[in-house]
Amino acid sequence: MSDSISVKQKFPAEVAKAVARELCELLKPCCELNAAEGRPYLVVAGSLRRRKDAVGDLEIVYVPQWGEISKGLFPEQGCLVDHALDGLIAAGVLQKRLNTKGSEMWGPKNKLARHVATGLPVDFFAIAKPHWFNYLVCRTGGADNNKQIAVKAQERGLAWHPYHSGFSVACAATFISLVEGPGVHLTSGLMRSELIRTGKMIEVKSEQDVFALAGMEYREPWERE
Repeated sequence: MSDSISVKQKFPAEVAKAVARELCELLKPCCELNAAEGRPYLVVAGSLRRRKDAVGDLEIVYVPQWGEISKGLFPEQGCLVDHALDGLIAAGVLQKRLNTKGSEMWGPKNKLARHVATGLPVDFFAIAKPHWFNYLVCRTGGADNNKQIAVKAQERGLAWHPYHSGFSVACAATFISLVEGPGVHLTSGLMRSELIRTGKMIEVKSEQDVFALAGMEYREPWERE
């Protein structure tokens, strides 16, 4: 039965954690280093990050590193993560998986796979470094949490762009009134109203910034639904 018509199977969290450890151990040297945190830009997001007892899939978010790849007689520059994943496919550790429309998705940003030994679906999401924290909130979810961020932001004169670097200013007057009142404290400091204009993108520098701009108390991943 294909993925598009099958009932989504749930896997115990311990099974997903074991697969995550196996894959992340291989991918760590292939990802850009987050110097501030002393570890690679590589996180297991989704319901496993929210500490659910059972998960439908494994979501791995990363910033890929580019470097020299040995192919044939002459090395060439390429994405180290892509090269590692191709190796796992060739070794039979992973297999490509169809999306809900019955199509293969194995592009430079999104890749759908299945861990052969367990049958666990694994989704790989590559993201640019400036978009990291914003996208991590989105991919951690859950759906209700993401919807609330978008709605609350809209009420404050902002538009949330979860696949980009942050929020755009949809209504400058509304947002300026908030900044000039209680203020908006971000990781980079207190926002200044003279920097706000319609269409301007406000970049987030942490997960906390996403919640602050939406006017919400910060929630740890396991507090998000």
